[in-house]
Amino acid sequence: MPIIVTEAMKSANAAAEKLIILMLMMTALIVLPAAAQSGELPEEDLSESQVFTPYVSRFRTAVSGNKVRLTWIDVPELENERYRLYRSDSEIFPGTLDEAMALQDIPEGTQSYVDELRKNGAYHYALLTLDETGEEIPLLIPFQNKTVLATVINSFPEESRAAGIAAIKASPSDDSIQISYDVVGNYGNISLFRSTSPILNFDDLETAQKVDELPPGQESYSDFVLPGIPYYYAVVDDFASDEDGEILVRGQNTLAEPVELPLGSGFTSLRQGSGETLPILVLNTSVVSGDRLPPSGVEIPSRTGISENTRQAVASLMEPITLDSKPRALPDILPRERELSKAEGRDRVLAEIVQGSFALENYDIARRQLERLLSLSPTGELGFRTRYYYAQSLYFLGRIQDAFLQFLLLQEDGYSIITPWMNRILDELS
Repeated sequence: MPIIVTEAMKSANAAAEKLIILMLMMTALIVLPAAAQSGELPEEDLSESQVFTPYVSRFRTAVSGNKVRLTWIDVPELENERYRLYRSDSEIFPGTLDEAMALQDIPEGTQSYVDELRKNGAYHYALLTLDETGEEIPLLIPFQNKTVLATVINSFPEESRAAGIAAIKASPSDDSIQISYDVVGNYGNISLFRSTSPILNFDDLETAQKVDELPPGQESYSDFVLPGIPYYYAVVDDFASDEDGEILVRGQNTLAEPVELPLGSGFTSLRQGSGETLPILVLNTSVVSGDRLPPSGVEIPSRTGISENTRQAVASLMEPITLDSKPRALPDILPRERELSKAEGRDRVLAEIVQGSFALENYDIARRQLERLLSLSPTGELGFRTRYYYAQSLYFLGRIQDAFLQFLLLQEDGYSIITPWMNRILDELS
């Protein structure tokens, strides 16, 4: 029986063939770039298009621990261009670009970037070209300048940050605060923070002072601080952030109550002289016989103020006088206190004072801090340097007689640097 092929059947077969060809072309457009991103195809299998495309190509990611390395090929037709890198928790589309985080603007020729992540998750990236005016060219092409497959980071422990550190305790010793804690689980580096106010949230943590980074396995620390000041401490994971939720728990990794190093007895502050004059001594009885003496006739004058005429006369005499407001000398910082990173123990405490309040010319604050340190009776070179800065603080506060006494105590051990200060004070007093 002959087979009759109608025109309708021919049209249907032709349409089916076209549909199959179209599906094969779409599959090739998806599979080949995806294989290029994962590195499954050699680069020579991908031919460069001769049509100008204002976006990068061969946008790839590679994961190592908590770091993602991104690579690409710049737009060859452009010169001195820049690119803007975005990251998001979901695939990036033109409509969701505003929700993505702009990481950095990258100049031409770089063609790589390393993104260091701080927590586990699935991440997507996009790299947009910037025109000459700095405006973004809003083209997002899968596997060319944006990722479709998520880049997964799974290098951090799943436990909460606070759960990794427990039972924090702090107690004063002879010259330092002893901090101890328990580390639960396999954690990396952790950091110790100190503050004069409670450390209860991430904002408190940002304003606290980072004392030191502690290596894995260490569960105690000696912190040399100024006596007489209550301190709070917290121990947290180095990768903790405000995105991690509750990272500080009282009694677990942050102190509930402050701890204080007692003041020592090695230093007593200098007494200030009274501004009042001594009263005139009047004897009513004889020192020899004990008999009552007749009235001496000495009249004690009553205190009177300066008349207005006198005030005006003094003011007219002082008017042409210009007082020199320049400092009489420059503060001297010794080499040991210029490198804070190399200082340890009490030397670090002194270096923090000198580089802080003393260098900022807050001499009254520096004086009080140095008095606290001197109360611990530092000896040797540390004791000399501490008193040296204390004497300078007194000098710049205008207490030159007190400063002279402090310099006098140091002259024997540091004649060459102390003598100029003493000569300067003697000149001013004369």
